Amino acid sequence: MTIKTTIQGVPRRFNEKELKQRQEDYRNVYQKTTQCMEIVRGDIAYIFFCAMLEKAAEGYVLASNLPITTEPTNYFAWMVKPQHIQEQDMLALDQEVKNTYVAELEAEHSLSGIAQAATN
Repeated sequence: MTIKTTIQGVPRRFNEKELKQRQEDYRNVYQKTTQCMEIVRGDIAYIFFCAMLEKAAEGYVLASNLPITTEPTNYFAWMVKPQHIQEQDMLALDQEVKNTYVAELEAEHSLSGIAQAATN
């Protein structure tokens, strides 16, 4: 049994507005999840506190919405990255989103070309 697949319509074109919306959506996810944070760990309290102080000196801030764990040999806390690091992360994220969007469009266009060749 042969299954025929028919692709109709015209592939999407690059849309700056759609790209900006995707980038904004990913930025929102970044800021509302632990992606904008870094975890600080230590096997003993002293190492954990020293690590937290080092991060604080670099501009990291203790995340107020996540718990600090102080179990024996398992100390950790989430710290929010400084704004300049978050901006770098989001610029890289914007580029990644753009590359993904462009790859989707290119795939649609190549599929369209394959579909046209198959009908000829």
